[in-house]
Amino acid sequence: MHSSLQELKKFKKVDKVGEKHILKLLRKRFGIKKFDYLILKSGKHILRICSKEMKDFDFSNLKVISLGLEFATFKKFFRIKFDAAPLLKTEKNVIELDEKEFIKWLKGEVFEKNFDDGVYLLKFKQKIVGCTLIQNRKVLNFVPKHRRLE
Repeated sequence: MHSSLQELKKFKKVDKVGEKHILKLLRKRFGIKKFDYLILKSGKHILRICSKEMKDFDFSNLKVISLGLEFATFKKFFRIKFDAAPLLKTEKNVIELDEKEFIKWLKGEVFEKNFDDGVYLLKFKQKIVGCTLIQNRKVLNFVPKHRRLE
């Protein structure tokens, strides 16, 4: 019996139709043309990525706590996860933050930017640092609570 408090999970590869849909979303929203990762589904709304070298691996009987990197969630909208955002090399739908905004964002604060509603990547000093949702010009915050500045 597994004694860890974490639950063992099953992972499955996203099928070709699902993969095409995800790649189309990435291309349309962020202009990403090349995506060299295998996409896995973990739970109902979570996508993970791992090396394409695992494409022939049989995940059907594998039960582990974690596999790959948590990449995105898709509930009401498609959102890139905090740790995965820096992997995306793009300039489309990217918001450049100044130092004051970056500190606010790291503290978990909501602030205003003059952009249309939608999902954006955030950039500070030439590096993608995360992902946000803009609603009514408000930059909503998805920095995990345990990673926020105090």
